[in-house]
Amino acid sequence: MKKRLRCLGSALLLTILAHTLSAAPLLFDQKEYAARRSRLMDKIPDGIAVILGATSPAGDREFRQGHDFAYFTGVEIPDAYLIIDGIRRESFLFFTIGEKEAEGEGLPLDLVRNPKEISGIEKVLLQIVGETRLKHGKK
Repeated sequence: MKKRLRCLGSALLLTILAHTLSAAPLLFDQKEYAARRSRLMDKIPDGIAVILGATSPAGDREFRQGHDFAYFTGVEIPDAYLIIDGIRRESFLFFTIGEKEAEGEGLPLDLVRNPKEISGIEKVLLQIVGETRLKHGKK
């Protein structure tokens, strides 16, 4: 009986921990992702890199970001794009998901509401319901 209770308690704790970690906006500190993008910029000083995020999953499958996109951004938003400009030494994040859709998908709302502050990416371009707006900031 005690063994079953311990197993049940451990399973509950792991479930709570997994949910907490999946709701976190970024896995690493944004400085780590910025350093990764900077190292790529060093390798493409006269060019750009366009990195596509994973597409929205079909049906009830859980979203999982693509490896390259996750490595350079840590951002868990479907159908996003990252442009790394080696000439200007800045990065651009583009995505189309709004707060309502993100909430329905179980994605971190802070990331959708304040993408630059959360991700540390210099410029963010949002396309929401036909309205385009550019959010940017200085380094």
